[in-house]
Amino acid sequence: MKSTREEAASALISLGYRVSRSWHFAARDERTPSAYINPDGSIHDFGCGFHGDLADFLGEYRGMSKKDSLDEARRLLGLPITINFSDYEKPTDKKEGFIKEEWIKGFERERKGRYGRFLYLLNEALPALSRPQQVEIAKKYQIGYSEKADRLIMPIRDESGNAVTLWKYNKHPREYFDQQKGEMVTPAKVKFTSGRDRCPFNLKDLKGYGEDKNGWVLLCEGEKDCLNALGRGYRAVTLGSASAKLDDEHLHLFEGLKIVIVYDYDKAGFEGVHGRQPKNGDFIPGIKARLEGVAAEVKVWDWELLALQQGFELQKGFDFTDWLCLQNEA
Repeated sequence: MKSTREEAASALISLGYRVSRSWHFAARDERTPSAYINPDGSIHDFGCGFHGDLADFLGEYRGMSKKDSLDEARRLLGLPITINFSDYEKPTDKKEGFIKEEWIKGFERERKGRYGRFLYLLNEALPALSRPQQVEIAKKYQIGYSEKADRLIMPIRDESGNAVTLWKYNKHPREYFDQQKGEMVTPAKVKFTSGRDRCPFNLKDLKGYGEDKNGWVLLCEGEKDCLNALGRGYRAVTLGSASAKLDDEHLHLFEGLKIVIVYDYDKAGFEGVHGRQPKNGDFIPGIKARLEGVAAEVKVWDWELLALQQGFELQKGFDFTDWLCLQNEA
């Protein structure tokens, strides 16, 4: 069901949701809003991977039948827009063009000024690697540091090498008091530059992998796992999260490759691989189905079988970095 961003936001506000000026809102019981209204009026929840229009949203989050959700969506979208949405969206030029290389060099210079703190955060991000391996990965992928954000900063580059966004990581970010909510808030471990599109990480190497199709390539769930895998000598890439979609413009880079999908051991990871069935709506395929017929082979890392074979205990959220760390202990 087509709508403008303003119409969708107005409809959600009428339902009691609080839409921020950045078009985010909390669709579930969560401290940090993870749902987002796209420019075309569709809604995406980065927390669980949901994507759809307002009718789909009502079916998924309000438990409505297909007919009722369509009728309610039509009613809500027909309501007059009484809010001045120019107050919600700040004019910005951040969404256009690429991140300047001088900015990236600045974060690299800043890491030298706080090298001790940088190494501490780097060790938390890359625990499966030795110190020399950590430093080598930091240099290769230009991992810098921001004292203001107290985070590692790494550029995510497109197929042509342009920096499209920044990956910002701190395993234990500082809490802060949110005056609007009136409570202490713990930021997410991973953040990206606001208002910018993302693309898969390590596209440069992925293009090179296509020149040698005999070796396997790991498709990791996130940048942290990908960096740890790269540091240990694996060929690896990531789309950025379990819910991230593989765009058509990057699909050709996987042609003829042998891919092993290594997502986390949890519901989000399973659904990211195999797909998900909303309460009301069509089945949403996972990344495995997306790659089949494009890649030469597609395999899925079997955590339960590996745990039985190697005798380690699986916990919810167990990831590839955790497994690499176990190999260090063996």
